[in-house]
Amino acid sequence: MKDEWKLESVPLKALSELVDHVANQKSGKLYLYRGQNVDAPLLPKVAREYRTYDSTEAEKRVLSELRLHGHMLLDKQLDDWALLCIAQHHGAATRLLDWSTNPLVGLWMALADRPAPSVKSVFVYVFEVETDWILSNEDSPNPFEITRTRVLRPPLNNTRVAAQSGWFTAHRFSKPAQQRHAFIPLEKQSDYSEKLMRFVVPTAHRHAILKQLDKLGVNAQTMFPGLEGLCKHMSWRYDCELDDDVW
Repeated sequence: MKDEWKLESVPLKALSELVDHVANQKSGKLYLYRGQNVDAPLLPKVAREYRTYDSTEAEKRVLSELRLHGHMLLDKQLDDWALLCIAQHHGAATRLLDWSTNPLVGLWMALADRPAPSVKSVFVYVFEVETDWILSNEDSPNPFEITRTRVLRPPLNNTRVAAQSGWFTAHRFSKPAQQRHAFIPLEKQSDYSEKLMRFVVPTAHRHAILKQLDKLGVNAQTMFPGLEGLCKHMSWRYDCELDDDVW
């Protein structure tokens, strides 16, 4: 059964509306942005299909494999948090959920992939973060022992993290006394739900907004430094030429 959303949802049809939102933010507060092209709960990749599966041991094996087979490519001094961030940014299923401090990055991520014809809207989530939610050096050195969902600023040891102004929410596998054990979507957690809202972006405006973002330097080439991003950007520019003929 589909989750019932209780978040404030605001329509967004132009890039200028997002800029106005940023201009009206509270001074001194941290805001994170996440783009999604599906209307789905705010859950990390490891929990999207089976929320009630405790992935702890599987994730620990991923870190062990990285240390064993990636030792020529990785700093041997990396702790589990830093290694988990690297695994996340290279496609492994982890308990981390991607966010950005840059609202333009969140909007681009929501629109980057061409949606199916049946998809009419994509989403940009905004999360107002309280200072005591941010993981500090004095907190748990073990990602699998946190007692609540935390906000993590990753080390700048990855070009994609830097390019995307990346942050994460680190989700825990909840084991309440009287309920079924599970990963709980961020919007269903009482501490955080009131600090979340989302923009609903009609896909009819996708083409125009992506072209505006490109003029501001937000595109596949800047989001994914290297040959992969360059090729994706060239592909998008070719698609744009086709779209311009249509539009």
